Parts: sequence; structure tokens; C-alpha cells
Amino acid sequence: MRLVWFITAALLLSNLGHAAGLRIYVFDGDGGHAPLPGVTLEIDGQKKGQTNQDGRIFLEQKPGNLSLRLYTQARSTSISDVVTMEGEVTEVIVTLHIDLDALVSIEQRKVVQQTKAKETISAFGTIEGRCVTKSGKPLRGVQVFVLGQSATATTNRQGEYKLRVGVGKTALSFIRSGYRNARADELDVLKDQSQKLDDIVMEIANPELEEFVVTAPYIEGGVAALVSERRETSNVVDVIGAEQMAQTGDSSAASALKRVTGLTIVGGKYIYVRGMGERYSSTTLNGMFLPSPEPERRVVPLDMFPTGILSSVVVQKTYSSDQTGEFGGGVVQLRTKRLPESSFLEASISMGGRTGSTFTDGLTYEGGDYDYFGIDSGARALPANVAAETDRTALKLCSIATRENCLSPDELAELGRAFPDTYNSHRTQVPLDFGGSVSGGYLNDQGRIKVGGVASIQYDQGWNRQQMTRNTFRISAGQLEVSDGGRIDSLTRTIQASGILELGLDIGRDHKIATTSLLLRNTDDEASQFVGTNADERSDVIVRRLRWVERELFTQQVRGEHDLPNMELKWNYGLSLADRLEPNRRISQYDRSIGTDNPFGLSAKPEGNRRFFSDLDDTAHEVRASARYLLSEAKAGRAKSYVEVGGATLNRERIVETRRYKFQGPAGQVESLDVLFARDRIGNEQGQYRLLNTTQTTDDYKANQKVYAGYLASEVGLLNRLRLMGGMRLESAEQNVSTFSPFTGDEPVSANLKNLDLLPSTSTTWVMTDAMQLRAGYGRTVSRPEFRELSPARFDDVTNRQSVVGNPDLKRALIDHYDLRWEYYFNARDSISLAGFFKYFTDPIETKISCGADKTLTFRNSPSATNLGAELAWRKAFDFIGLDRTFFSGNVAVIDSNVDLGQSDGCETSSKRPLEGQSAYVINLQLGYEAPRSLWQWNLLYNVSGRRIVEVGTSSLPDVYEQPQNLLDFVFGMRLGGGLALKFKAKNLINQAMERRAGDLIQARGIVGRSFSVGLKYEH
Repeated sequence: MRLVWFITAALLLSNLGHAAGLRIYVFDGDGGHAPLPGVTLEIDGQKKGQTNQDGRIFLEQKPGNLSLRLYTQARSTSISDVVTMEGEVTEVIVTLHIDLDALVSIEQRKVVQQTKAKETISAFGTIEGRCVTKSGKPLRGVQVFVLGQSATATTNRQGEYKLRVGVGKTALSFIRSGYRNARADELDVLKDQSQKLDDIVMEIANPELEEFVVTAPYIEGGVAALVSERRETSNVVDVIGAEQMAQTGDSSAASALKRVTGLTIVGGKYIYVRGMGERYSSTTLNGMFLPSPEPERRVVPLDMFPTGILSSVVVQKTYSSDQTGEFGGGVVQLRTKRLPESSFLEASISMGGRTGSTFTDGLTYEGGDYDYFGIDSGARALPANVAAETDRTALKLCSIATRENCLSPDELAELGRAFPDTYNSHRTQVPLDFGGSVSGGYLNDQGRIKVGGVASIQYDQGWNRQQMTRNTFRISAGQLEVSDGGRIDSLTRTIQASGILELGLDIGRDHKIATTSLLLRNTDDEASQFVGTNADERSDVIVRRLRWVERELFTQQVRGEHDLPNMELKWNYGLSLADRLEPNRRISQYDRSIGTDNPFGLSAKPEGNRRFFSDLDDTAHEVRASARYLLSEAKAGRAKSYVEVGGATLNRERIVETRRYKFQGPAGQVESLDVLFARDRIGNEQGQYRLLNTTQTTDDYKANQKVYAGYLASEVGLLNRLRLMGGMRLESAEQNVSTFSPFTGDEPVSANLKNLDLLPSTSTTWVMTDAMQLRAGYGRTVSRPEFRELSPARFDDVTNRQSVVGNPDLKRALIDHYDLRWEYYFNARDSISLAGFFKYFTDPIETKISCGADKTLTFRNSPSATNLGAELAWRKAFDFIGLDRTFFSGNVAVIDSNVDLGQSDGCETSSKRPLEGQSAYVINLQLGYEAPRSLWQWNLLYNVSGRRIVEVGTSSLPDVYEQPQNLLDFVFGMRLGGGLALKFKAKNLINQAMERRAGDLIQARGIVGRSFSVGLKYEH
């Protein structure tokens, strides 16, 4: 066992009479140097008590030499010859480690009385300042003492402190585990005057401990820092940081967020907060709006964000007036890494595979030269002459009635021959997944001015083969039975590339300016084949699909923070561009009479052969600014009070262009498409295939949204340990959508929605004890329809391939939120919380499905909806049984929602049902261990969500539910020395089948497969 402890005797004269004071601080050297409560103290063999939540114990003793023993079940140390003197306070600072040798550093200073005892002080002044590391980084958690007085303070996240001190000559003492004590002597405090001291530089107590000190306890994204943030905020939030994401081995924000209380991930990318789907969840980056690259969805796919670029993710579950008024289940706040404490360089590589996928023979097709980078080289692009003529003539043949803006048969044939002739798929062996990243940071510290930056690039390529059974149903003689069924075999290659550049300038400690440049690209390359039957049409079918989708998100942000006397100013500007490109989606269908041995032939149905091209551009400009004025400092158990005013503007524009084509000609041909659509078989003669433009007049649309908002908020420290925050936000929003045809010249079909809303919010925090607090909150927010939901023009959803008609009479929905959460903190890393919530919806926007043959989807305002639930979350080390380095954490959410569809004229089977996508429960469990000096660690993680509706039942068919899937992951990491670290990940060890059911019948079933990967990382 090794003990690292630092003893400093500082003689603080107080009213001790003829006794001596002994104050002991104990820190956890293996738990981020956090205060260590529950440590037993013995003096000369007699038990005297235990440290409190701050890791502190104070006693009055007779002057003399003392022998101390401090111990827990796992750790102990003895300290001899501790000198206490009459009328003085001796402070002993101890940092405990497991399985490490003892290291002792002793400092003793004698201080003469410089101020009067507190009881005689009648006039006060103020001293404020900041504590920093040797490199100039703010140091949080430094305890500040006034010599001869009882006033104390602890530095905040910015390393700042502020004290109310009696007038006269005095001195300050600064104490922080892992650092040498510091002092500020010969201070002259004047009545009602404030003085700001120069930065106090805290030096590392022992060079051997530098690695620990730099990484804890308040490293950006570290557990201790995020627990502290969760504890200090006025809202109900959950936070997951870089340290936790590294422990769980999650590679994207989507996979990491499924560990957060009450959150589920649908489709591997879309976030549901407290059972509420994409309509009710929003995502920001460093507090700024992000547009969506999805054509008919408002949600940002979180699988686009690799965890390597993030310092933390905050999920705010209660509304506050500084947030946008579109707030439902919560807002996911992604935060990028900031300036480093010192220059660094990191590089990593990884390889892995998946059972049922890697080294099997999967479907693929001929692509382009740059597919490896996730960029189409033009091999799939719509030929330029086809695009031009489609816009000019809509590919109409000239006739007696049409002589202008039309094509001759030869011209049309030539356009058909311009399409690339890649139609067929083939089998190939699926290779290993591969990934790599390089990151670097630079800091130039010139004292008052600091300039630095962080840059990172990342590339990943993964393969996923899925073999799935898929069925559809019908009601026959009152019974549910399979109408169509078959098996899907698909192979998807996903290429992810990202780059980020973070630059910052600090001028003193009062002015900070930073920029973030982020580029994310995610490309899916898919080949799939469905083989099955269509009982209604009495046919066997083979459907093949080739699909390439590029999603890109670029954001440029500039922000500033300025600390002025009693005021803090913040401003932000963000430009975000979201793009989605889907070139040349090819779908073909071959069929034959059911149950026969006839050869399959090209189907005569409209889905026999189709080509699809789509391009989306979404641009958002946002400006935000706020000013916070300090009303009073924290004092005597009361929180500080402030008033804040702010405003924001958002201007968003979206353009979507879609083109559809097919070849019309002889049906039932058994040859493959590359033979049927060869150049010599495209034309206008008998037996040839002619190019048709099947683009719909409502495929293209333009839309914009403008939001202007201002808010006023205040937080006040009321009574002892009680603080109240309240605010009001005034938000004006206007949405316009225009659906048009580029061919007909008809007037666009337009829709508009305007609202002005006053949105209140309030929260109360009662700090019941130093370790326990209770929060309550209320807020009112809105939910606005998405662009296409307002347009009355009929269109086909390009992702779900369903006919959709918007509703221009839609109203925005109102949501009233009620929250309550109790929190208890064992120490800086361990805690437990219990929360309850209730949400009431007025005019919630819900889907309606018509009873026609095509089951057209539209939207309406339902009368009301409710959502309520409870959440339990915890993290606790097993220190009570001597296993300080092993911890158990988890969370459980129970959620119940109800949507009242009222007197529906739609075709839904149920008039009342849960929210689509909502699980009745979500469970996360984690068991972990971290060895001394983080030499190695392992984590076992479990996740399961209750069943959820994935398809609303119509025409008496039941709702389709995705069944619970138990997920078990294992992550192991080890430091190899020389800056190298090894990581092994095993995911989905249970490998339970993914299953969707309608009643007792299986609608879809497939095995995802177990995945394994190993990675190597170098740090310099």
C-alpha cells in the first residue's frame, strides 16, 4: 500500500482558549482526488470520529505531539509526531491511495494574529481572485481560508473565489489535494472595498503525481466534473462525459446516449427522451441550433457525431427560458472539446468484425472510384443532359398537339442510353471493419494572453449484413394472418469521416473568444434483396435495391465570453449547413405465379424498375446574446442572485429536389436488367424500352423558418439553502413551405404558420444538507409542425416510401411540464437520484392514416395527450466492503403515455394508444473496475428497453411492437507504456434476435450479431 499525503501546519488564531485545534482533510487519490468521506480518525489509539461529506473533520485537543491513524476498510495510514500548539489550528491534509507506497511531504508555518476574532468584527471588505495551475488553467476545488477568521470559500469551475473578510491586516491560505499549499500574505482589507488579487499559482506537490492531477478531478468531460455540474445546475439534467464514453466504448453520440436515464435510440440514430420521439427532441452543438439532413424529419441523426470530438453531452429535461421554446422531452446539448492545458498529439487505429457478417458473402455492386472515402465520384450522378432536359421538357415526346419544349424519339432514346448500366448486384466477402483518428492540441501561453487550438480528423468504415424475415398481415374471417412474407438479405457499408478545428483566445481571465469548425460526413452504401410471396396478387417476388446516401453536416461557430464588474456577457453566431444526397437509387422487381417453377420475369407493375435521385440542402443562421448581472454573491448558505436578459434569432431555409425515372417496355422478360436496358434495347421501337419521367409535381419544395426570441430570467438565493430560478420567454415564429413542379409552371402550393408565444419557466432547488437536495420545476413550451406537414400537396416520403398529404390547418401544440427530483451525493463521483415527471399536451400533432387503398398519411391536432414517468439513477463504489476501485452504476426509467385521438375519421385501429416509439421502461446497468494509475480497467454494460410501437395499426390490424432486446457489452482497456494504450470491445454478447410483432405474429425478425474490435492508441 502506498500513501501520498501532504501535511501543512497553518496556525489560524481563533477563540480556542488554552486548547489546540486540529483540522484534517482526506482526499481520495484513486477517485480523482475528490474529498473522501467516512474515513475513521484515531488519536493515540482512541476513535475520535469520521470525515464528513467534504472529507473534513475538526477537533479541539490538548497541545502536544499526537499519533494519528486514518482508515477505511480498504485503506489505512498512521501519522506520528503531529504537533499541536495552544491557541493555534494545525491542518493535516492526507491523500489516500490503494496498493501504493507512502510518500510524505510536510510543511509547517506559524502565523501571528493579524485580525480580530469574528465576534468583534464590525466592518467588512471583499477579496476575490482565481487559482490556476502552473500552465495557467483554472483550478477548481481549491479551499480558501482567512487566517484568524472563520470565512472560507471553494473555487468554482473557472478557478474563482470570493470572500467577505473583516477589515484590517490578514492573509489567505489555499489548500488543494495533490498541490502544494499556497498563501497570500500582508493583505490590507478596507471597509466596503473590494480588491482582486493576482492569480494564485498552485504547484503540483510531487512530480510523480502529475498524471493524476492533470486528469482529475475536474478534467473536461471527467466523471467528477460532470457530477459537480449536475449538482450545481438549476435545472434537471443528466450528463455523460468523455471519460464515461471511453469506459463504455461507445463510438457515436447515439450509442453513448442510450446509457442516459430515460433515453432510447430508435433506428440506431434517432433519440427519444422520456419516451418522446423526434418531434419532441432537439439537438444543439455548443448551444447552437443544428439543421437535419433528413428530408421529411426534423431530427439530427446522432450516429453522425463520433464521441472522439465531444467533451460531454448534456440532456436538459426541464425547460429554462434561455432555451428555444420548441422543447418536448428535452434538449440534447453536444459540447466539443475546448482548449488543451498543454500541447498534445494522439493517434489511434482499430479493427473489428461482426458474427454473421464479417467474412461471409454479402451483396454488393459496382460503384465509383471514391467510394472508400464515402464520396460518389459521379458514377451514380444523374446524367447532365437528362437533368437539363427533364427541367426543360419533362421528357415529353413531340406530337401534333405538342411542338414546343418536347423531344423527338431519337433524342429521348439518347437520354435513356445516357444512364449508367450498373443494375445488378453480386456476392463478395465482407471484410473487417476499420477505423483511425489523429488529434492534436497546441497552447501558446504568454501570461495574460493565451492562444491555442485542437484539431482532429477521424475515419471509420464498417459493414453490416442483415438477414431478416419480414411479413405483412391481413384480417381474414376475423383472424389475423400473413398476407405477404419473405426474407431480406442486405449488406450496408457505412463510411464515416469527420474533422474539427477548435481555436481559442483568452485575454486575461475576463475575455474569451473561440471558434468551432466542424465537418461530419456519413455515407451508407446498401445492396439488398427480398425473396418472398404476395398472396393478394398470387405471385412470388424478388425485389432488389441498390442505394447510396451521403449525409453531411457542416457548422461554423464563433462565440465570446466577457466578465465585467458584476456582469457577464455572452454572444454566439452559428452557420450550419446540412446536406443529403441520394443519387441513383435503383429498385427492380421480378415476379412469377405463386407456387410455380416458372422463371422470374420483369414485373409489369409500376415498381418493376425505378430510379430515384434526391438532393437536400438545409441552411441555418443563428445569433444569440445574453447579459447576466450579479445582484449578490453567495453567502451564509444562500446561493448567489442574478438577473439575466437575452435574445436569439434563427433563420433557416431548406430546398429539396427530387427526380424519378423508369423504363417502360415489354414485361415478363427473364434477362437481367443490364441486358434488358443495354443501349441497343433502349428506344421507341417495338420490343424496346423507353425512358419515362415519373417525377411527381409535388416532389420539390422550398421552405423557411424565422424565429425571434427574447427572455428575462433571474435566480435568487432565498432563505438558507433555497434558491429559486424563474424566467419568461417571448418567441415569435413563422414557417413557410412552398411545394412546386419544375415542369408545369403551375402556381406553387403554399402553407404558412405564425405564432407569438409567451413561455414561462421556473425551478426551485432546496439544498437540504451538504449532500442532499430537492428540485422542482415547471415550464410551458411549444411543438411546431415540420415543413412538409403543413403543405396540402401530396408527396411520397423518400425515406419511408409512403404517400403523405400535409395539413395547412395544423396548429402548434402546447406542452406543460412538471418535474421533481431528489438527489443525494455520497462524494464527488458517487450519487443517487429519484425523479418524477408529468407532461400535458394541448393540441398535440399526430399522424392520421386514411382508409383508402394507398393508406395515405396525413397530420392533425389531437385533443390532448399525457406523458408521465419516474426515473432512478445511481453510481456507487464498493468502498463499504473494501473494493474502492469497483463501482456499480445504473438507471431505470418507467414511462406511461397516452394519446387521445378523439373522434377520428382516420383508419387507425385504436383511438387511444401510447406515443409511437415510447418504451414503458428503460434499464441501464454498469459494473466497472479501474486499477491504480488507470493501468487497466474493465466495464460490463447492460441495456434493455420495453416494447414500443413502430407501426400504428390500421383497418383493424393491431399495432406493431418492437420487442425488448437485451444488450450486454464488455469493454477492457490497458496502458502498455510508452504512451500506448490498448482497448478491446465486445458488443451484443447475448445476441438476442431483433423481433417485431403484431399481436402474436412475427412481422420482422433478424439476428444483429456479436461484434468484436481491438484498438491501439498513442498519446504524446
